[in-house]
Amino acid sequence: MRMMQWMIAGVLVLLPVQTHWLISQPRVLGSVWEFGSARLLVMECIVAGLALVLWLPWWRARSFRARVATIVGIAGIFVWSVMVSGGAIVALVHGVHAVCALLLGVLLFQSVTLFGSRWVLSWFVAGGVLWAGLGLVQWFTQSVIASTYLGIAAHAPEVAGDAVVMVRDTRMLRVYGPMPHPNIFGGLMVAYCYAALLLLRVLSPGARVHRALVVAALTLTSVALVLSFSRSAWLAGIVLLLVAVSWRAWKVWIRTLAVPAIAVVIVVLLLGSGITSRLQTHTPLESQSRNERVESVQDGLSLVAQAPALGTGLGLATASLHANDDARVGWSLQPPHFTPLLALVELGFVGVIIFGFCVRFLPWHLGLLVLIPGLFFDHYLWSLPAGMTVLTAIWILSTIQARLALESTEC
Repeated sequence: MRMMQWMIAGVLVLLPVQTHWLISQPRVLGSVWEFGSARLLVMECIVAGLALVLWLPWWRARSFRARVATIVGIAGIFVWSVMVSGGAIVALVHGVHAVCALLLGVLLFQSVTLFGSRWVLSWFVAGGVLWAGLGLVQWFTQSVIASTYLGIAAHAPEVAGDAVVMVRDTRMLRVYGPMPHPNIFGGLMVAYCYAALLLLRVLSPGARVHRALVVAALTLTSVALVLSFSRSAWLAGIVLLLVAVSWRAWKVWIRTLAVPAIAVVIVVLLLGSGITSRLQTHTPLESQSRNERVESVQDGLSLVAQAPALGTGLGLATASLHANDDARVGWSLQPPHFTPLLALVELGFVGVIIFGFCVRFLPWHLGLLVLIPGLFFDHYLWSLPAGMTVLTAIWILSTIQARLALESTEC
């Protein structure tokens, strides 16, 4: 069990690592078709192996109805990734991603049961320091260096198609961290901020050194969140403050959050033009972003009309777009930037009903409100394995918050 504990600690720290086996990466009209690619993450394989070791005690603790929902859910993933999709490799791999996200939830849930909330949160926050630090290095160097070992692609502000923001009329590269896009990095930083806030709740007031380290970690991840320039992540951060902080003890929390708040304000003031540009709609970059989002939703509605009952199959929304119009370049083949619509596109009405039946047996807590901005204004929580990791982590953090509300007193 000691070896298992250290392995889980390593997973908590290195969870965002995107080292992968690239199965296929097609190009359309000379442009990479990212959502037509198929890859397996090394971390998914490690998580699956550890989770299967802990599966039996988790399974025994579930109710009969929850067991039925789990079986139906896994069977549904098989049907929509094999039968509905016609066995497309992208759908098969997407089904594996979905199952691994479920197994990650099992691993994290059982880790809390076996080793305690404080242990899990501490290691997770330690990982947040590592990846937020990487994001800050990328911001100051204005480059993302490619790394096969970490699964990171190269990015630079002068490269067309890379995510940038205009700061004083200068193209500045948004922070990617270890993630494939800054929006996902922003969602990841929200998860780390969430964990840090919960850890502050579980630590005693006398643990001054530990609390100081957690506040420093919260400061670092909060600054990295700002530098992602992800509007959905910013909204999620605001929601997080509303649901994860008990403002009944507002004097204590104001003192605790003073340093992170001051750091965020300083960054916002220094990068005011960049922040403002992300909040405006008339700038060229934001107009393009808005138009692409509107077009993606229109594409999604047209795909629902084509296959309303069973959908396209898991991960095949963009494949259907390509089948409808093979003159579109790879980068324009994007899923709808509205996750409920994307789920409807790929699962159809039948699949969404089955999915809703299964999800209702998962633990639901107030902290899940943090997911709403990402679900409503983006697609990565459904369409990419990195996004599924963020979704699962936030879901488990919401269960930890509910547990702390019962087990501990307010700091």
